[in-house]
Amino acid sequence: MSQINFTIVNILGEKVRTFENQNYASGLNTLVWDGKNNFGQDLSTGIYFCRLKSKNIDKSIKLLYVK
Repeated sequence: MSQINFTIVNILGEKVRTFENQNYASGLNTLVWDGKNNFGQDLSTGIYFCRLKSKNIDKSIKLLYVK
């Protein structure tokens, strides 16, 4: 098991959603983001970035959120 943090940020670099200290086994895993911020509010359509960070990995990907 590895402890992984996911952070969703908007185009301005503001954190809108965090998934901290998620434990995942090695291999293929899935995380579903519901398009909401940390307060449960719906976010608007746009470009967001997801940052995956663990002990050995620090990677970002671009997301296009469309309602």
